[in-house]
Amino acid sequence: MSPARLARLLPTKAGSPTSLAITETDQIECKKSVNFVMKTIAAFANNKGGYFVFGVENGSFKVIGLPDEKFEKYDLNRLNQNIRDQLGIGLEIQTATHQIEGKKVGVVYVGPAHTKPVIFIHNTSDVTQGHIYYRYPGEDRLITPTDLQRLIEQRLQQLSQTILSKHLANIMRFGIENAAVMNLATGEIDGKAGSFLIDEVLLPQISFVKDGEFVERSGAPTLKLIGEVAPTKATVLAIREALEGYPFSYTELFRRVKKATGAKQGAVDAIIKSKKIKTNRDFAHYAFRNNADRVRYEETGFVKKGAASNYNEAAVNFIIKELGEESRG
Repeated sequence: MSPARLARLLPTKAGSPTSLAITETDQIECKKSVNFVMKTIAAFANNKGGYFVFGVENGSFKVIGLPDEKFEKYDLNRLNQNIRDQLGIGLEIQTATHQIEGKKVGVVYVGPAHTKPVIFIHNTSDVTQGHIYYRYPGEDRLITPTDLQRLIEQRLQQLSQTILSKHLANIMRFGIENAAVMNLATGEIDGKAGSFLIDEVLLPQISFVKDGEFVERSGAPTLKLIGEVAPTKATVLAIREALEGYPFSYTELFRRVKKATGAKQGAVDAIIKSKKIKTNRDFAHYAFRNNADRVRYEETGFVKKGAASNYNEAAVNFIIKELGEESRG
C-alpha cells in the first residue's frame, strides 16, 4: 500500500471531532504499535505538521491493526508533558480512530509550532540538546541551513507584524495624542506631545512582564512598571528643568517677544547669541533628546550643534528689555 492510498482510505470529514482529514500531500509516519518518537514530533512541528498512524507497518504501509484499547487509553497529558520537557513548548495534538480493511488504526495529528524553530532543550538517548529536526519527505533529519534561515526569517517577520499590530491597536485605542514610544536603552520617551527622559539611575529598576508569563485578567495591563521610584533632582531632571522650569520653546519665546515689541526674528536671535542666553540657566535649559547627551553635557559642557533649548518667563522679559534699550539707544 502506498501513502497516497492510505490517505485515501482514511475518512476525511473535515471539522469532525472524531475524524482527522489526511490528504496525499500530508506527512505521515506509520508505526505498528503506539510509539511516539519525539524527534518526529519536533520535525513535524518545524514543518507544516504531520500524522502518526498507528497499526500500519512503516515502509510497506501494510495495515496490521491495533489489537486492544491501548491507543484509546493512551495518556495524552503525559505526551504533552514530555513535549514540554524536551522541546519547551506546547503543540496542538488531535487524535482519532479509524477502520481500514476491518482493522482499527489510531491517528494522531501534530500541528506546526506557532514559534519556530522548535529546539531540543535536553540531551536524550538519541538527540542532542540544541538540535533542530525538520520533516523532509519520508524522514526526520537535522534541518539544512537554507531551511533554518527561512524559519528564522519567518519568525522575525511574524514577530514584527505581531508587535507592530499590537502597538498600532494600542495607539488607536489610547489616541495618538496619548501614545509614546520608550527607548529602554536610553530611557527616552517620545510622543506627539513632546519627550522626556527617565534617569539612567532608574533604568535598571524597570522591569516588564513578558507576554504569556502572567494570567491575563480583564482590564489588566500587558506591561507593568514595577519598583520604587523616589523623586529626586536627578530622576526628574529632564521633565522638571526642561519643561516645568523652562516651559517655552524657541517658537513660543519669539511669538511672545514679537507680540510685545514687534521685533524681527533676526533681532531676537542676535540678543540670544550675544547675551549667551542658551547657556544661562537663569534663562534657558537644553532640551536633550537622550540621556547620553545630557550626561556628556554635565561632564564636559559639550552640546551637539543645533541642540534646542527651552526658555522661561525671565528670558522673555530680558529680551524685551534688551530690545527696548536698543530702540532707545
